[in-house]
Amino acid sequence: MIKKMDAYRKKIIFRSNHRGIKEMDLILGNYAKNNVERMNDKELKMFDDLIDIPDPELYEWFSNRGTAYIPNKFKDLVNDILLKIVK
Repeated sequence: MIKKMDAYRKKIIFRSNHRGIKEMDLILGNYAKNNVERMNDKELKMFDDLIDIPDPELYEWFSNRGTAYIPNKFKDLVNDILLKIVK
């Protein structure tokens, strides 16, 4: 089971770094690199669901803070990413 989770984490980190839009590679890739190892199963699944969302929509969420509609399911995660990339 541990090897399966390690592979899943590596897959998420890879997908976060190879999005297609460089800005999203930087935002999600850096967040994944610094946080995925500490995430529990529920948090990993939520992040995996987030990175399934198309880049243009995600870019809108991260670049238009406060004006873009973000589904409630993702609000806490998006806010956490924003807080950690601003540091």
